[in-house]
Amino acid sequence: GIRSPCLACRRAAGRRRSASPAVVLRGRMAVADDTPETAASTKREHVEEGLEGIDFTPIADKVVALKAVRSNGLSLEFASQALQGDREVVLAAVAQCGVALRCASEALRGDWEVVEAALAQAGAAALEHAAPALLGDRVGMGAAAERDAGALRWADDELREDPAFVGPIVTNSWWALQYAGEALRGDRTWVLPACRADGRLLRWVSPAMQADPNVVMAAVRSYGLALQSASLELRADYETVMAAVKSNGLALQFAAPELRDDREVVMEAILNNGKSFRYGSDRLHKDSSVMAVQGLAPGSFKKSKNEQAPPPEILRSPNGYIEYRRPWFWTWPIVLCASHAGSMVPTEIPDRTEGVLEPERELDTLVEEIWNEFGKSRVAAPPLISSKLHPVKMDPNTPRHLCCQVKNQAALEAWDAYHGWIAEALQRSVATFGFALLLDIGGQSYRRMVTEIGYIVDLDDFLLFDSVLDKSTRPTSVEALLRGAVRPAGGRPGGLSSLLRGAKSLGGLLESRNFRCTPSPATPEPAQAIPLFRARGKMASGTCSPEELAAVTYKHDGYTLRRYCAPATLTEEESPLSPAEQQALGGTVAAIQLVTSWLGVRNGIMERRLFGEHLCWAAETLLKEWVGWVMPADTRG
Repeated sequence: GIRSPCLACRRAAGRRRSASPAVVLRGRMAVADDTPETAASTKREHVEEGLEGIDFTPIADKVVALKAVRSNGLSLEFASQALQGDREVVLAAVAQCGVALRCASEALRGDWEVVEAALAQAGAAALEHAAPALLGDRVGMGAAAERDAGALRWADDELREDPAFVGPIVTNSWWALQYAGEALRGDRTWVLPACRADGRLLRWVSPAMQADPNVVMAAVRSYGLALQSASLELRADYETVMAAVKSNGLALQFAAPELRDDREVVMEAILNNGKSFRYGSDRLHKDSSVMAVQGLAPGSFKKSKNEQAPPPEILRSPNGYIEYRRPWFWTWPIVLCASHAGSMVPTEIPDRTEGVLEPERELDTLVEEIWNEFGKSRVAAPPLISSKLHPVKMDPNTPRHLCCQVKNQAALEAWDAYHGWIAEALQRSVATFGFALLLDIGGQSYRRMVTEIGYIVDLDDFLLFDSVLDKSTRPTSVEALLRGAVRPAGGRPGGLSSLLRGAKSLGGLLESRNFRCTPSPATPEPAQAIPLFRARGKMASGTCSPEELAAVTYKHDGYTLRRYCAPATLTEEESPLSPAEQQALGGTVAAIQLVTSWLGVRNGIMERRLFGEHLCWAAETLLKEWVGWVMPADTRG
C-alpha cells in the first residue's frame, strides 16, 4: 500500500509491546499511574520503542508512487532515488504540491519544464528549491517573475542588481522592490525616478535613501502615506510633512508629534481628508477652529465613532529606536509588543552574528493592522511597544547581556526602554483590571499557513494526554488565566489542556475563524512523535535535512514570556524583573506568543486586516471565557 507519515504513526501505535505501560495514540502518550512526572520520564523511550520494526524502505514501485504523489505531492519524499529522478513521477508530484520540488533529483530541479509546473501550483515559493543554475537564467526568471513577481527574491545577485531586469518587475508589482539587490536599492539615480513614479517604493529602498530629502519629497508627492517609511528626521521636517498631507491627509499619523500639534499642518491634512483630524494632538482636538472644520464641538472627538484606532500618546526612546503607543484611556487589559518588526540599521550599533538576524516580512504592517483593529470603534487601542531596530542590531527578546553584539550603550538603552515600557503598561493594566494579557507578536516562514502559539510549553509536553497535561506543575505563561484570582462567575471552561489547545483556547478560537494554528483542536501537537524523535536522532548524527528540521521546529517560548510570567526560570544574569516589579505583577500577568505564518496572515493587505480583526475577537472572547472580562459598553466608540 501507500506509505505516509500518518500510516507510520498508526503502525507505531499498533506495535507497542503488551507489557509496556505506555499507550501511544495520535502521537500523545500516557502512563499507567497517569502522573506527569512518570510520563515525562518515559515518553521518549516508549516512542523510540514504537519505532522498532517499522519499514522505512523507500517506495520503489512506480505505480504506487504515482498514486501517492497524486494524492499528496510531498509523498515524493518517501520515493526511491530512482523515482525522485523520474520525470513522470516528479511532474505529478509538483502538479499536486509545487513545494514537492525539494524532493526531486538535482537534475530535475534544474529542468525548466518541471520548475514551471511547480511554479504554476505553488507560485514563486517553488523557486526556493530550484537548481542554482536556473536562478541566473534571465529569460526563465523573467518569465517566472511575470507569473509571480516574488520570483525576484530567488534570482541570483547579478539579476537582482540589474536595473533593466528589476525595473519592469517593480513597475508591475511595486512591493517586489524589497527583493532587489542592496546596491540597487541604494542607487539614487535609479531610486529617485522610481519613487517619483510610485511613492510606495520608498518602503523598500535603503535607509540612506529614506533619509534623502529629494527622494522622500518625490515619494510623498506621489503617495502621501510613504511618509511612514521616511527617516525620523524627515518625518519632523515641515516641508516634507506638508507635501505628504497635501497628497493624503491621513499621512498626518506618521508625522512627528510636534508637527501633529502644528495648526497649519493639521488644517491642511483635514482639508485633504476629514478623517485625518483624529491624528492631531490632544490640544488641537480641543481647539474650536480645528474642530469646527469637522462640525464637532471641542473635546467631542473621543466620543465619536471611528473606523481607525484613535491616536495614542506616542513616546520614543532616544534616536527613535523604540516606540511606545500609550493610550489616553485604558480600555483593554491587553498589552501588545513586537520585538522583530524593525528595519533601522544605525551604524553606531554593530551587527550581531548569532540569534535572530532578519525581520520577518510584513511583520511591521501586520502589527500595525492588529493594533488598529483593536482600536476600531473603541475609545482607545491597547498599548503597543515595538522595536524599530533591525534584529541584526538588537534583539529585545533576549536577555540584556545577549541583546547586542557588544555592550553597545545605544542598544542597551533601547533594550531598557523596550522592557521598561512593557513593565509600565502591564502594571497600569493590573492596577486598572486586576490582571493583564501580553501578546508578543512575531513571525515565521517555515510552517506553511500555520501560526504557532507559544506558552512556554515544549514539544514533549504536548505529546501527553490531556488528563496528564492538566496535572502538570511545570511553568507556563498563562497561569494568571488558569489559576489567577480574577475568574468568570460560571467557572473556567477547563484545565491547562483546554487553555492550550481546546475549543476555547486562542488557537481554537482563531481556528474557528479559518486561521490554522498549533496548538489547537485540529493540530493539538505542534510536532508528531515519530517525526520528532527521528529528527532528533538525525540531528545528533548531523544528518538532519532543513526540511526535516522545519517540520519539528516550534517556537514555544521567548525571553519576554519568561521575564513577565515565569521569572523563576531566569538566572540573575538574564535580567529578571526586580523584586518590586515581581511583587507588583506576580500571578496577575499572562503572556502568549503568536508566531504568525507568512501565507494566509502576512502576505497580503486583506490577510493582515482579517487576521487583526479576528485576533481582536479571539482575544476578547478568551478573556471572557477564562477571566470573565467583558468590555464595558461605554468604552466603545
